[in-house]
Amino acid sequence: MTPLPTDKDEFIVECIKAYKNQPNILQDIHDFLEYYEPDTSLFWHSRQTFLYPLVNKALRLENIYLLYLCRFFMRDIRDELVRLQHTEPVKVYCGQVMSLNEIIQLKSLFYGDPTTTTTTDVRLRAIYIAFKSFLSTSLEKSVAEFYVAGQPVADECLVLFEIDATPNVCSQTNSFAKLHKSSAFENEEEVLFILNSIFRITDIHEEESKYIITLELCNNNDHTFKSVFESLKKDYSGEVAGYETEANLNSFATVLFNMKKYDLADKFFRRLYNELPPSHRDRARCCHNIGNVALARGQYKESLRWLNRALELFQQLWPFDHPGSGNTYHCIGSLYKSKRKYE
Repeated sequence: MTPLPTDKDEFIVECIKAYKNQPNILQDIHDFLEYYEPDTSLFWHSRQTFLYPLVNKALRLENIYLLYLCRFFMRDIRDELVRLQHTEPVKVYCGQVMSLNEIIQLKSLFYGDPTTTTTTDVRLRAIYIAFKSFLSTSLEKSVAEFYVAGQPVADECLVLFEIDATPNVCSQTNSFAKLHKSSAFENEEEVLFILNSIFRITDIHEEESKYIITLELCNNNDHTFKSVFESLKKDYSGEVAGYETEANLNSFATVLFNMKKYDLADKFFRRLYNELPPSHRDRARCCHNIGNVALARGQYKESLRWLNRALELFQQLWPFDHPGSGNTYHCIGSLYKSKRKYE
């Protein structure tokens, strides 16, 4: 989904609202507004000021509205990681705290059900994990171990990830880069992995007071993943017969609709409708989707108003045989069926 020139300003407004009573952070926000450029995204991410916790919290809690606002920043980080893609295999480390339940689930998936599998007949599973963040790692094992030193608290486990990563310069899916000069801390041996990088678990074992989980970086050229990636691309790009396939605000809102997040879906469909010029063909799809959201909410009168408007725009702006009109008629039929009015 391509960021807009106004995205940064809108994001800043929300940040100022969130930190209005914290003058030190407000100064960082104003500095960001004045000095930020796309090629400084890694520097700002490494500073761990207001941006780092804000973006990570949004990713962890799946705060969709905030993620939408800061997508320009995440896009810039991705582009920088692709540009600075490491060209040699690396072994890196990351220390994290995980819940005991998470560890139990991973071990069960990896080794199988301990109640039905003996220690002499262990069938290792192909288990893959993805981190809901830009994964920060270090070439120095001691740096990662610092974050998992000591004893864990109740129901938590200290975990040291040991990651083997071989770059695929032809793929942007799992890019990673050594930051050094792009970081606010040039002397740190940090290697940053792109958002939602996918790893295969190769081993899980306990060592002293922590768990060691070894991982291997995967990419979308792996045979196991090809069909999955193609499916995700189709699902998230809004690809329907006759529609463009680039992921945009319309397809983003469609994902929200499929997640039954109707308030957010309606908000983004209407936003796109208002941003598009009157003659833009996608306004027909916006009307259809706004009507579809209203239908899902049981707002039949509102739904019919938008669906009829969608039909008008499909007839005005699209070829007569475009499937959009048929989809809209289908929704109108579903509307009358829901009202128990068959015509």
